[in-house]
Amino acid sequence: GNFLIGTSSGNVSRYNSETGVFTSIIEPREVLGASANAGPVYVFAVHEDQKGNVWASGSEHGVFKFNKATGKTNLLSTGNGLSMNKVKCIAEDREGNILLGTAGEGFEVYSGEKFISYSKENGMVNNQVWTICQDLSGKFWFGTSDGISVIDLKKERESSFTNYTTQDGLSSNDV
Repeated sequence: GNFLIGTSSGNVSRYNSETGVFTSIIEPREVLGASANAGPVYVFAVHEDQKGNVWASGSEHGVFKFNKATGKTNLLSTGNGLSMNKVKCIAEDREGNILLGTAGEGFEVYSGEKFISYSKENGMVNNQVWTICQDLSGKFWFGTSDGISVIDLKKERESSFTNYTTQDGLSSNDV
């Protein structure tokens, strides 16, 4: 099979286990140009979406999206609507929206056109999102620095966050 590897150089490669070959698909320094000298581009998270596009968060630069159809890589950052450039985790909902957990601004839902932000202001337990997963019922679980926040985004108008902490039985609030 194939799998994706993010490196401390910022590059994301696809490894083909049948051929033993690594193919570089995201090279942030090519996208960043002159601003690439602003420091290292560590890859925190990599995700391949339902369409085969590859998403990678890179240090303080935002999220790089490799478009499978065009072969081009674009940068999503505060310059085009992202709440902050430090993204720690990436997930996808069943409708193909991309969820981005940030290092201090909660999480973003990206529909391909705009970002919708969720944070403590909306009821999350903490704005530092380390991990995102979706359960079988469609609810999203967000691991934060102060516990877990859960929401059903399909029912967001009638739903709110349910938060779990050590007071609810977690062994630690750092999730």
